[in-house]
Amino acid sequence: MRNAALILLLALGACKREAPVRVSRYEAVKPAAPAGNSWCDQTYPAHAPALTLPPVTTTASGGAAPPLSKGKATWVNLWATWCGPCLREMPLLLAWQKDLKKDGVDLELLLVSVDEDAATLSAYLAEHTEIPSSRVRRAASPAEYDRWLRTYAKEPSAAIPIHLLAGAEGTLRCLRVGSLREGDYPIARGILR
Repeated sequence: MRNAALILLLALGACKREAPVRVSRYEAVKPAAPAGNSWCDQTYPAHAPALTLPPVTTTASGGAAPPLSKGKATWVNLWATWCGPCLREMPLLLAWQKDLKKDGVDLELLLVSVDEDAATLSAYLAEHTEIPSSRVRRAASPAEYDRWLRTYAKEPSAAIPIHLLAGAEGTLRCLRVGSLREGDYPIARGILR
């Protein structure tokens, strides 16, 4: 009996209670879904809306951004300099743009920052020259951004990064909330073809 009590005490002592880990809403993104349309949080098979941008400014001049290109697939990435998952996926997204071109998908990649402070975004881009500033836009205001996102997403306050993929015809095909992963490339390529 004494040995049983000792074993029970040792077993209970080995079980540590760990403090719960706090995760920010930007880190709490869903894991990658299996191949197919389930990768997208929202798909638009028929009567898809045309992809537009929120009211934005360019980073170089602070002026109005040019319209979306016609006849190219478009990938809009919503991100911010303070969003860890956004920054981690940026090299992958830039590499995929090149890979998609090799695979016959002419793609316009636009990186729309939701940073409210233009100076913070400009300083970040000055330090990270691998990100082509010609592809970066900044949402002009949080209120206009929320109104615009409500057109496509059920919940405009969704965590970033958010990816909007449109075909060459200009209509939205997929909205994905959450980070990209290496193995997602074939799925994205299939959506954009």
